[in-house]
Amino acid sequence: MARLVPDEGDSAVLTTEARELGALRVHTAPEVGDIEPMNAEASRELLTRIAGADLVAAEPEAVGELVEVCGGPAIALCVVGTMLADAEPDRPAARLARRLARRERVLHELSRDHELSVRAVLDAAYERMDDLTPAGARRAPRFRRGRRGARGPLDDARDGVRLIRARLATRADEDRVRMLGLVRDHARTRLAGRCWAR
Repeated sequence: MARLVPDEGDSAVLTTEARELGALRVHTAPEVGDIEPMNAEASRELLTRIAGADLVAAEPEAVGELVEVCGGPAIALCVVGTMLADAEPDRPAARLARRLARRERVLHELSRDHELSVRAVLDAAYERMDDLTPAGARRAPRFRRGRRGARGPLDDARDGVRLIRARLATRADEDRVRMLGLVRDHARTRLAGRCWAR
């Protein structure tokens, strides 16, 4: 990364990463900020850029359903936009919204293409937790389902720190974290076949 940073002058580099880029601080003084999940308006704009304005304008209600299913992560919106752009004509947004209506199928449907997969991105984020956590020190935090994502008490403070540092959750308040719907669904599928223990 350091090789891509320009010399002093009227130029800049914008870098996004799901983990902290501490090594950049050795070579420069970066301005760091967290990127929030995309709101409904920004989500529609991204789908418009990928799938086309005509398609999005033709099915506003179905597109709204797709935006709600995605829940804000850019990767999910990129997958949905690509699926819409490649779909056959005749109400593609409505047909895709029906396919994604069953919550248990969403992660599978948005991970069919290995080149553009929600599951692959979330798998990579979970693998990074290995780098953030001492061996054998992880366990699955328990969450109660909230209105927008999952919120619940942390089993201990370290659970929340690990999830937040891996960019899998955000802090809801002093004692709780919030996970987006797709992140929560992904966590459940991973934990179904695996037990994390101290």
